[in-house]
Amino acid sequence: MIHRKMVALNLLLVVSALALGWMLRLRFLDQRAREQAVRRTQAQTKPVIAPPAPIAPRPIAPAQYFDVADKTLFAKDRNPTVVVEPPPPPPPPPPMPDLPVYHGQMAFGEPVAFLSAAKIAERGVHAGETIGDFKLVRFDRDRIAFEWQGKTIEKRVEELQPKETKTAVASGVASGAPADFVPANQTTAGSASRGVKSLGPADGKGDGKDEPAQSDDPLFGPVRSDGTRECAASDSLPSGATHNGYKKVSMLLLVGLNCYWEKTK
Repeated sequence: MIHRKMVALNLLLVVSALALGWMLRLRFLDQRAREQAVRRTQAQTKPVIAPPAPIAPRPIAPAQYFDVADKTLFAKDRNPTVVVEPPPPPPPPPPMPDLPVYHGQMAFGEPVAFLSAAKIAERGVHAGETIGDFKLVRFDRDRIAFEWQGKTIEKRVEELQPKETKTAVASGVASGAPADFVPANQTTAGSASRGVKSLGPADGKGDGKDEPAQSDDPLFGPVRSDGTRECAASDSLPSGATHNGYKKVSMLLLVGLNCYWEKTK
């Protein structure tokens, strides 16, 4: 039974192989016949149209060389465009110097303010006068205005007072005394600005000989009649400072700054 099936299967394969070979041969013959037919057919030639005649170039104008002259890579300075350099910016304005220092004012007759600058000693200045680089425009008990290069600068008088004056006023107010309080045995700023020789000790028991108006110590000025020493112009110590057996006292009065050194107890 198995032998018969094997024989039948082999016969079927042989028949299939023969049929496939026959079909391949038919296709090969058909393809070969088509190739022979194409080779026998002559190709149809198309008429060749002659190319048109070239257009004659136009004459060259000199203006066509402008780009060559302007954009040359070997001479960048051959540019007909004139480059105008912008003017340099104006220099910045100079910084404003320090404002004058306010020492007080006096309203008797024509009002006058007592001011000092960096290289100018304290002096009276009326409205409209100049001190240093500034012109005094106006002032009152609370505010003062200066003019500098066409600009008006207005400040409170407290902002322009010397540092030692502010310290003295602050200490006086903290202790309950008014800002213009002056002890009975002290002189005013008007007499402080004048060199007054001492007539003797404060208790009146001196020998009556005048003491020298100046001291060897640069912080001390002339001796007053009550035994205190005036403050030197270069003195920048705050009020309450002690030096060589003396204590500095500085306070602001209506007529100006009262500054002196008194002996410590």
